Order: sequence, then C-alpha cells, then structure tokens
Amino acid sequence: SFTSDPKWAEDVCHEIIKRKLDVSWVCEARVNESSRKILATMHRSGCKRINYGVETGDPTLIKTAKPGTELQDTLKAFQVGKEIGIWRHAHMILGLPGENQQTFETTLKCLFHLDPDSMSLNFATPYPGTQLYHVAERNNWMTTRNWMHYTSSEVVMRTKDLSAEDLCTMALKLKKTFLRLRIMRLLSEGFH
Repeated sequence: SFTSDPKWAEDVCHEIIKRKLDVSWVCEARVNESSRKILATMHRSGCKRINYGVETGDPTLIKTAKPGTELQDTLKAFQVGKEIGIWRHAHMILGLPGENQQTFETTLKCLFHLDPDSMSLNFATPYPGTQLYHVAERNNWMTTRNWMHYTSSEVVMRTKDLSAEDLCTMALKLKKTFLRLRIMRLLSEGFH
C-alpha cells in the first residue's frame, strides 16, 4: 500500500515533482489512507491509477474483510479520486464468510455509488494455513481439495447460504452491472 506511511508517500511524490520527472505510475492503496491531500499530491507527481481492495460493499462483511475500514472511507476515496482525475480500480471479492443474497445486493448498490473506472473480481479462497482455511474446514465449505483450482478465479469455497453455483451466478451479475455502469457513463460523457 503506497500510502501506508503518508509522510514517506508525500516525500516520494514531492521528490518526483521537484526533479520534474515525467513519469506516470500506478499503485495500490487502502481507502482509509487516501486523503484528498495525499491523492492530489500523488496526482501532481504522475499517479494515474489507484487499485483499491474494496472487497465488498456490505458494511457487515467489511468488518471482516477490511478491518479498520468503513464503507464511508471507500465511498470518499472513490469520490475524491474521481474529482482529482485518478483512475479508480476496485478489487472485489465474492464468497466471504457471511455472504448471502442480501449482502450481495448491498454490494451491487454500493458499486453504483463507487462508479469505479475498472473492476476485477475474485472469489474468496481458503489458502492452507490462513484463518479463512480454518473457517472453511470447520464449516465443511470447501468444494474441492484439488489445489490446481485454488487460483481465486474459481469457486473452491461455498458459504453458509450460497452454493458454488450461486456464487458463479452472482459473479456474472456483478460483471454485467459494472459493464452497464461503464456504458451509461460513457454515453453520458458523449462517447459515441
């Protein structure tokens, strides 16, 4: 996370500006470490895109997936980035423990408010040795033990309320919703 040490991040940006380096760069950052001040400085120094680990738009699941982060942090970071002119990428995850139809619908609504420029989608994956692995094991949620499928692009873990098929259906709906949002934005900006 580029902004995890705000002073260091600002120093790097100021050095790029001071040296008049003509560079464009991309980074990852946490939404709760993305103040207007640091984003503006990053943009002036050539930052064109920030990848944010949004994970989910459901406030209950955020407490588990992104400790120390609130949904308001995410909404604010995306709004400020848009105002400043930084491309905002949202990393999303489906199938976190507690995911159900209601949390998914909340995430879809949140996506409308975030209005990201790009999005990637992965499935929660219980890698051996992680806390998620122990939760999945204890609840008998793993759908396969074939480690070749543990890529985060395939469903290898169900949730209490959702099957692997449900999660695949939701992934398709999330992708279609995002594409619909992008098309609507392009049309509203006069793209033909």
